[in-house]
Amino acid sequence: MQYHGNTTANHKWFINRNIREGGKFITQAYPTNFHQFYTRKILTATENIEDYKEVTEAEKTDIEAEDAKWSEPDKGFILQAQAAGMDYNRATGYFELNGLTDITNQEAFVIHDMPLLNDRDYNKTYFDTRKLRTNICTVTTNDYLEYDISYFASGQDKLEVARITLNQKGIRVVHNNSAFNNCAKLRKILGIIVDNTINDGYGWLNTFRGCYKLEYIRIKGLRLSLSFIDSPLLSLESIQYIVANAASTSPITITLHPEAYARVTDEIFALAAEKQITIATT
Repeated sequence: MQYHGNTTANHKWFINRNIREGGKFITQAYPTNFHQFYTRKILTATENIEDYKEVTEAEKTDIEAEDAKWSEPDKGFILQAQAAGMDYNRATGYFELNGLTDITNQEAFVIHDMPLLNDRDYNKTYFDTRKLRTNICTVTTNDYLEYDISYFASGQDKLEVARITLNQKGIRVVHNNSAFNNCAKLRKILGIIVDNTINDGYGWLNTFRGCYKLEYIRIKGLRLSLSFIDSPLLSLESIQYIVANAASTSPITITLHPEAYARVTDEIFALAAEKQITIATT
């Protein structure tokens, strides 16, 4: 696939020069149920080269077969989903929530069927036997309330993005044993966790075991040692946030996967030392 710019006409376009040889087609790279296929695509002012990709004729056939399975959601359910916090994108035929833009009708039904938590309603059976990619969250209270999120999403091996609160200040957490244990696909935890944890022998040591894809999390006021030994993709921004906002009440250790540890800068090591934090790896 070749990219060309026409500054005179202020247009950009793709030209696929392999099409005469039975080569490739150009189609959308972003999630949609309504793929279009081109051999030459003029980009509009709001489109970028990353919005499109090349596919073979066999891949085109497979994509068309998947698109043909799509059916329009019930209008009443769309209104219910939107009222609960999900968006429906009519241009792509997908529901959207917590940054995921490719939630299918069936997935949206299951997400919508989950209980909407308020105040202190978190419990060990929140997800029950349901397997979700993300969740609707209505928890907004922060002042004076303390939350037990032990086993909150433990074993949710399809969970990609978890939201624990809508409150910009976060929620106060007193227990978190195995809260996200074995969430193998979890990439992001949205909402600030304010650390009021009780030293019950667990603390933060097994909260994120088996979170192999975790990239993004915000923990504020960290008081106990913390482990991310299974999370090689943990972002530098997440590590920096946790260190910068730690409580510094006593010496603690943050243990990182070797790949995440390798990203830590001298500035973060120095800041951690000031806050009585040892950053270690396995």
